[in-house]
Amino acid sequence: HCMDITVEGMESILICYGSPNKNNETMFPIRENTEKILNEYNYKYILCGHTHAQEVYECNGKLLVNAEAVGVALHSKGKARFLILTSNNEKWDYKFVNMEYDKAQVINDMEKADLYRLVPYWTKVTEHLIMTGELSHGTVLAKAMDYCFEEEGDCVWNNVPEKYWQGAVEELMQNK
Repeated sequence: HCMDITVEGMESILICYGSPNKNNETMFPIRENTEKILNEYNYKYILCGHTHAQEVYECNGKLLVNAEAVGVALHSKGKARFLILTSNNEKWDYKFVNMEYDKAQVINDMEKADLYRLVPYWTKVTEHLIMTGELSHGTVLAKAMDYCFEEEGDCVWNNVPEKYWQGAVEELMQNK
């Protein structure tokens, strides 16, 4: 789940989705687990994602850069957000990029893939996130799991019945 990127003459970079330890672990600035991980791995640069937020955090001479999420970026006003990494033959430089993209085409592609029929509420959240940059799948999933647990007494995140997704979407998107 991680990849070591080595370019001759430059320090290696560790790239991972969540954290070097687990794909579903988030690395937010000034969190105990983030500082522990940065100190645990022998890399000056770690690039990660999973949080859907552009962030940079420096700790003990090490740099954590969260690259964001191109098509489903949080708090982005519906823009694609990513980073460009360059070298100046001495150190790595990064530049965050925010740009418009053809959201209508992405939504059209979701329709063509039949996602609105197969997973209607997940797709509705995805469309909302693409258009606005607000309301994460994680927030909706947590609410759907609350409903599921309340009614059924047990709930597994990857098997939440559609009716609970529906309730969560209706509640959380009514104010959007």
